Amino acid sequence: MNSRTIMTADACLDFFGLTANPFPLAPDSSHMYISGHIDAIIREIAHGMIARKGFFVLAGDIGLGKTTISRHIIEILETNGVATSLVLNTAYQNEALLHEINNDFGIQTGGDGSEDPVRVLYRFIADRNAEGRNCAIVVDDAQNLSPESLEYIRLIANFEAGGQKLVQVLLVGQYGLLKNLDIPSLRQLKSRIYIKKEARPLSRKELGRYIQFKLHSAGGNDMLRFTRSAIHCIYRLTKGNFRKVNILADRCLYAAFAHGTLKIVVRHVREAYHDVPDRRSLWLARPDMMPLAALLLVAMLFAGHYSGAFNRASSFVQAAVNIKWLPGVAAIRRPMQTDRLSKRPYRETGVGYGYSERVGIAGTRQNETHPPWDGVDDPKPGSAMQGNHILPTGTPDMMNPSSANEIAVADVPALRHTVDQFLGFYQVRGQTERLVNALQTDTTDSVTSQILRETGYALLSFDVLPARVWNRYAILEYPVTGAGKTSHYLLWRPELTVAQFYYGYRSDAIRRLQVLLAEQGFYRRGIDDIVGKHLMKAIVEFQQANGIDITGYPDPQTIFMLYSYRR
Repeated sequence: MNSRTIMTADACLDFFGLTANPFPLAPDSSHMYISGHIDAIIREIAHGMIARKGFFVLAGDIGLGKTTISRHIIEILETNGVATSLVLNTAYQNEALLHEINNDFGIQTGGDGSEDPVRVLYRFIADRNAEGRNCAIVVDDAQNLSPESLEYIRLIANFEAGGQKLVQVLLVGQYGLLKNLDIPSLRQLKSRIYIKKEARPLSRKELGRYIQFKLHSAGGNDMLRFTRSAIHCIYRLTKGNFRKVNILADRCLYAAFAHGTLKIVVRHVREAYHDVPDRRSLWLARPDMMPLAALLLVAMLFAGHYSGAFNRASSFVQAAVNIKWLPGVAAIRRPMQTDRLSKRPYRETGVGYGYSERVGIAGTRQNETHPPWDGVDDPKPGSAMQGNHILPTGTPDMMNPSSANEIAVADVPALRHTVDQFLGFYQVRGQTERLVNALQTDTTDSVTSQILRETGYALLSFDVLPARVWNRYAILEYPVTGAGKTSHYLLWRPELTVAQFYYGYRSDAIRRLQVLLAEQGFYRRGIDDIVGKHLMKAIVEFQQANGIDITGYPDPQTIFMLYSYRR
């Protein structure tokens, strides 16, 4: 990092076009990333507390977002009319803990403090119950509670009337909390736990979504990005721990700012890592580890005569020295539609409608005058028929990604021809080389904004696509190196762009998003133009139902899939 560069937080944010720090160290439930696991925790605990099930525990290691999750649960409870008390300082023990609970409920007591705090609390909770209101107590850092304090918690959790719990208690803490609850004298309290959940770190795949979500929540656009290699490096260093990710990612922004770049690469991660006081080993980045890496590589290569050993060694090479072994296979599927008059299939072309075509890697074309599924299509001599496209003989099986990934050197001219035909379908010119290079280097994310800016089309990638999309769009299929799967690319003129998305944000774009989700039955609240927990939940559920990467954010893939139902 250039020490001569004077960096301030505001200057750094302005440089990246951000309106707020995307990676704050303090808990921030208003810009909370909700993974599938976190969503399950929130839904189950919040529902259980609203349903008056009594006693709940959320445990996990330091830095896994327990506090943020508990704040989000409190917001849900308060939205549903539940009176809440939050205890942050567990230095309070025994009766002092009860006084703290009462204070946060806003209970007024006598000035001399002689009144029994348990009786005061019970009277308050009973009065709320008479009003038809539920009460909840959330204790953070509960691993610090003494056995005597936990006994008070048990006493509170016993408040009942009419066969239902008058107060719901959520203990949030590190794993020491679970050990404390195993004390024989607290066996009765442990038996009352209705739901026990454990927070866990981000997976490698979730980390990329998390970073993207946090950048967008802070007003970022697709110009600022972390490369895939940088994200993998961050994961190796943090193991997906939210707090460690935020610390390292925040420092990465300063490193990139010092270098005057909008693209954060491994070099910036390493620079940022060396600024972290409590850093751990960065394997492969440490010079003393390189001889060991080389020895492992040599050992794996000598084991190549064993089944699969060479493939494992090649994967190791790619990971260690960033070498890309490029698959040379691509195919286009052109959209299939049905003529309303003749009921015969036709396919859209870039200008209008005409002959349907199949395009393989070498651009082989075959006019069709009958549906491809009626069994009368015979492949030409010297070619292999596959679904809706033809591949020249000797081309690896597109429906078997593993065979495609065995290609060591790309057939660049053929790939260029295929990409050119794919772009031609959309009448897009001048982007062939850019897209070919991106496919070969697995950097399609980096060219998306350029293609959108120059052509008005968004380049979208999906692992799977529904039939309605196959039938309407030209699809470029390309195998993912070493992943054993195929990516499906298409171009789309965005009809809606959600520039910002965080709790409480309001705009016309949010209204249109709510309408789209409501049309598909995922958003079942009033259209209020505001980002709230119900909208966030609807997006996650829609992404799950449609096989889209679960980002919790209305990214272009999600918005495209929503509009695809309207056609």
